[in-house]
Amino acid sequence: MNLKTNKEYKEKQEHCFLFNKPYKLERYSKMSYAGMAIYDILHMVEKQKEQWGDEKHLSPHQWLGLIAEEIGEMTEAVNETYLPNRTKEHLGGIEHIQEEAIQAMALMVRFLESINEEQTND
Repeated sequence: MNLKTNKEYKEKQEHCFLFNKPYKLERYSKMSYAGMAIYDILHMVEKQKEQWGDEKHLSPHQWLGLIAEEIGEMTEAVNETYLPNRTKEHLGGIEHIQEEAIQAMALMVRFLESINEEQTND
């Protein structure tokens, strides 16, 4: 997880567009972890869009399949971190849990964006 300091947030002063509403990231600078998590999720949304494109063609069921896959990977990371009978410890660790959670949440944001866009186009 790429956590930023409050100073770095204030210096960046980026705007993120989620559901066609601008959010200034510096307003989260005093929220510490919550703000950093939101920043990382929105950053992952953009990274996924660059990698995979807009994916407007995906159905809601396909979105849910992708989200479920990421949640499965997060579950595996949790299991390999906390269960006593670990078999793939290299897939565990707090950083892996955080990465998978951010990827899953970014997909959920993109799913909501897709549904919002579909609704506004009707």
